[in-house]
Formats: sequence, structure tokens, C-alpha cells
Amino acid sequence: MNKAPGVIVHPGDFKTTNLSLIAQVQDYLGAKLTSLTFKPSLIHRIDKDTSGIVMIAKTKPSLDVMLASLQSNKIEKVYLAICLGTPTQMSGTIRKKLRRLEHAENTNKVVIDEVVGQSAITHYKVLETNIHEKYSLIECVLETGRMHQIRVHLASIGCPILGDNTYGDKQENAFAKRTYGVARQFLHASRITFIHPTKKIKVTFTAKLKEDMEGFLLKK
Repeated sequence: MNKAPGVIVHPGDFKTTNLSLIAQVQDYLGAKLTSLTFKPSLIHRIDKDTSGIVMIAKTKPSLDVMLASLQSNKIEKVYLAICLGTPTQMSGTIRKKLRRLEHAENTNKVVIDEVVGQSAITHYKVLETNIHEKYSLIECVLETGRMHQIRVHLASIGCPILGDNTYGDKQENAFAKRTYGVARQFLHASRITFIHPTKKIKVTFTAKLKEDMEGFLLKK
């Protein structure tokens, strides 16, 4: 699926009555792929305000294979982020351990902690600079899949994602909202590559940018 921003992927992620992505998929497929023991299930998740690729398994064997691939980092996930500023290096690797704060509310849920944090590795490449004179388009390839990894890592090198009110620059976000209508974090799950669970061949899927991010890039 190419998820729209603002849609939660799973009802357990938020205390809300909004219809989740997985519920929509299960309703759409109806009884066709649903049994007493299995319903189409999420292979992975992305944040509510992140757009782009979400994979859903339609069978239990496929789910098992894909979860094993995910846990062994055999699925390549590529994201596009519009960020404030430009990294000092045009490409590189961010290796900073992350720790999740279990009871955090209205604050950062993930922090950098080199002592007890979990290993987190993000490879990045700057694709475009000087967007509206101060933003850049950055491609990120995840080697690990920690919660909020890209958001925290990019903020840690001084290039927070535009529109990210948790880890970003709130003043800059307010300006971008007034000036350009930026209403969410500009992060998009763009491309995914994996070994197909039944065909056993490498496949790649690409998700087109949503209108808000695409429009922002085109209006520079």
C-alpha cells in the first residue's frame, strides 16, 4: 500500500476511533482472504504522519517469511525526507544507538543513548539542496529499523525533518506551515526491495510521493 499521511496503520497504535489502514484492507478484502485462524496482517509499520509503502501479508506463510526477512535485515527500505538545512557531508552513515522511552508523553519517545541504546544505522545521500533556499531532499536507506530512527538520526546531525514537531525545529515548522502549508513531517517510504516469499526472486516496489511533498518540491 502507498499509505496517505494522517492514517494510522494499526488501531493499537493510538487511542482513536479513526479507521486504521489494516482495518481498511481487511474490510476491502472481505472474507476472501480471511479464515478462522488468519487475517491479512501488517509486516511492518510506519508512523501516522509518514506516507508511503506499507507491506501487508495476505497469507500466514508469507507473513512468517517476511517477518524473518525483516528481523534479519534482508529487506531494503528507502525513504525520502525533506529536511531543514544540509548535512556537512553529502552522503554518509549515521551510527547512533537509540533508546525508546517507555512512558514518554508529548515529548521525544526515542533518544540517542550510546550506553544502553540499541544499534541503529542509517545511510543517507543528499539528492537536492537549496529547496526554497534552506531545505534539502535526503534519501535514507535503513540498515536497522528502530522506532523513529530516521527522524532522530537526521535531527542529530542538524538536519531535522521539516514538519516534525517532536524531533524538529518547532519555530521553523510553524513558518513552513504558514508559508507553504506544511502540515506533517515530510517523510515518505519511497522504495522497498526484498525476496518474494513465494516466487523467490528479488522484487522492488516504488511509491510515488504524495501531493503535499511533491508540490513543495515543485514550487521552489
